[in-house]
Amino acid sequence: MKKFDIKSENYTVNEILLCEDIHLSDWVKKALKSFSKERIISLLENPQMNPIEYFFDSNYLDKEKYPYSESSATIIQLMEILIACGHVDWLCKEIPNRDSRISILAAFSGHKKLLEAAGQFFNMPNLKKCIKVLRKKRNSLDDILFLSTEALRNDKFRFALTDSISKYCLTCDVSNSLMDPIGWFEGFNDANPGKLSYFYALCPEDYPILNHLWLYWTERSSLPWEDFCHPRGHMLYTKCYHYRTAVVGEAKRVSSNLSSLDKIQVLLRNMPKYIRYYQSGSCEGFINDTTKMAIKLLSD
Repeated sequence: MKKFDIKSENYTVNEILLCEDIHLSDWVKKALKSFSKERIISLLENPQMNPIEYFFDSNYLDKEKYPYSESSATIIQLMEILIACGHVDWLCKEIPNRDSRISILAAFSGHKKLLEAAGQFFNMPNLKKCIKVLRKKRNSLDDILFLSTEALRNDKFRFALTDSISKYCLTCDVSNSLMDPIGWFEGFNDANPGKLSYFYALCPEDYPILNHLWLYWTERSSLPWEDFCHPRGHMLYTKCYHYRTAVVGEAKRVSSNLSSLDKIQVLLRNMPKYIRYYQSGSCEGFINDTTKMAIKLLSD
């Protein structure tokens, strides 16, 4: 069987379906075989997959509540297939008239034309730079503040990203690396999906999961999913990025909210307790760098 290489961009649909590293759902295969463009664009807008809450609900076997069994990577693979089969121009034409989630997928695809179309859709000139920053193996404090400032300036993008994270489960780790949603996008090999939380450092209220984690880390409430780990998904490796977002956000707010200083002290004290996993192995360096970010912001 062939390997899937997005860079070639000269596949036929039948060749895609035979690639050994493509694991598509039946509904995607059916749409591709018939290649009904309206059906495919509808799947991109509203795929047959459970929202991110599915991975944090002990009632995940409730078929009425969560009727689908596909992974979060399915929708990303569908977008990549459309790119590989030469349908970029068609997608660009569809973007202005479609749900904003499609523009989020277009931006994260990294394809030049799709990224430009998404930037125009959101009226966001710096979107290309945002994607470039996300792709970095390591992000600085300035990177995080840049991403969160851009999101704060652009309500349309921020709300679309929040909606997409939930709909496509973009910040959820999964037990099978083939199903890592962001990892399927070209250029995101080093970008853990948890980095998407950086967009919310200055506006955590727009990212519900981060709110839950903040209350938990500052010992103000328990997590709804504290004693439960879904067999197919969790937040094992994304959690550290969410924690850093919390620390940076509170440190940035200290001047206008004195209670943030108390939160930071608790966060920094508890970080080794809660952050035990990092993509590259040891998380000690990640914790130390996060602490330095907080100190820098507090000393400015």
